[in-house]
Amino acid sequence: MKKNHFKSITALALAFVLAFGAVAYAAPDEMPEPSATATQSTQPDEVETPQAGESALPSDTLPSEPGQEAETESPLPDASFFSEDSIPITESISITSLAELQKIGQDEAYPLDGSYVLASDIDAGGAAFAPIGSADAPFTGTLDGNGYTVAGLNISGGGLFAHLTGSVRSLSLRDITVKADGTAGVLAGSISGAAEVVNVFITGSVEAGEAAAVGGLAGTVAGAGKISGVQAYVSIAGAGESKLVGALIGGNNAPAEIYENCVWSNAYADSAFGVDSAVAESEGAYRLQTDPSYLALMTGTSGTLTANTDTSAYGLAFQGFETTDEAIATVEQNGAAATVTAKEAVGASDVAVVYEHTFSDGSKAEIRFFTPVIVSKNISEPLPLEPVDPIFPTQIEEVKPLEPIDSIFPTQIEQTQALEGGNVIEITSWEQFENIGNTEYDPAFAMDADYALAADLTADGEPFTPIGTEENPFTGTFDGRTFTIDLSQNESIDETAEYSGLFGVVRPKETDSGLQ
Repeated sequence: MKKNHFKSITALALAFVLAFGAVAYAAPDEMPEPSATATQSTQPDEVETPQAGESALPSDTLPSEPGQEAETESPLPDASFFSEDSIPITESISITSLAELQKIGQDEAYPLDGSYVLASDIDAGGAAFAPIGSADAPFTGTLDGNGYTVAGLNISGGGLFAHLTGSVRSLSLRDITVKADGTAGVLAGSISGAAEVVNVFITGSVEAGEAAAVGGLAGTVAGAGKISGVQAYVSIAGAGESKLVGALIGGNNAPAEIYENCVWSNAYADSAFGVDSAVAESEGAYRLQTDPSYLALMTGTSGTLTANTDTSAYGLAFQGFETTDEAIATVEQNGAAATVTAKEAVGASDVAVVYEHTFSDGSKAEIRFFTPVIVSKNISEPLPLEPVDPIFPTQIEEVKPLEPIDSIFPTQIEQTQALEGGNVIEITSWEQFENIGNTEYDPAFAMDADYALAADLTADGEPFTPIGTEENPFTGTFDGRTFTIDLSQNESIDETAEYSGLFGVVRPKETDSGLQ
């Protein structure tokens, strides 16, 4: 009995030690709160000792039966643990070299859905580069250029990205060369999905196959979330007669609203988007223009152009003016304005406004925007018309100059007035014209009558018999009065026939001299 009694005492002592140890090592949140009336201890770390039979642990963590271990499971975190601020952010992969850039999509450590950031400028020096991803495996990740420049890539394929559905921002692409058989652009061959392209500056060239969709930024855009702050100054060649060629996008199917503050230049393409695009224009895609936006001059006269110099937001600094054809006009610059003087050559030309862009690597590029200049003949005084057709020595017409009525094209407007003559039959319809010489149509429509056009005519496309034959030639006169006969719908005149044309046989009018 004494031995069993000793074992009971020993067990109770061990239980007390374990309970006291649990209190000593409990987490602060699990410590019991002291009562409001308890006397504060002068020992800051002193813990109140529990009374005999009491435990410092919550009752639901104590063993319910002897020998059962206490539950030590931690309580579940509350909902704030899963807030947006507490979600870990995937660390971006730093890109510092051409080799690392080329690894994207080709190395398991550089997946197409990864997050990348440039950490330095990269100058490839003309080295070959394969597009990132493919048409079937697009780049879905993010590339933050971080304000740096990638230069001198020689890309064989659609562009830096073959197909982009991810995000690219804060990137400059300088002197990039792209050669492709099909759809191509410097940044991407194609863009779709919810892709975002923000603050991207591009210079370079694209050479693509005929009938391809080609653009300075991308060949095609099927859709995107946003394309904003993009500038593309890219020369395009090899697209043949394709109507899907644009300074920004070749073939655009995305809504006009996705484009914001995108700048293009007519020095590189005639329009921002290919003219056959489903959406061929957007207010968010524009070019820098002079004031006025074009000049219409007469030979020997001058006009003034003023350049847009408020361009720091575009990263462009105004440099000056250039003429693209000195045979047409000369340019004299005075600050941001230029006096353009037309020479004696008649035609159309351009004046280039030159800006300079400085890249992050210190290199510079000249960017040009064209202002059209149209030069027409300057007629200082009216000139009489002389007969020029020996077969039809028609009445001489008097030219009376009128005041210019077009402020854009201030050329002289002419009005013709026939001098008094004989009875002239005025022709106002194609039906009347094709019945010249047919007295059954009208007794006055004889072969020796005098006729004059009084309106433009359009052939009806029906078979036409030339006026006059050897047996019954046309001996009258016909005055076109500068009107036009449109034969584009009439293909029935047989040019291989013995007599072809509007008039088959024409003879001078015979006169009776009274001699026998």
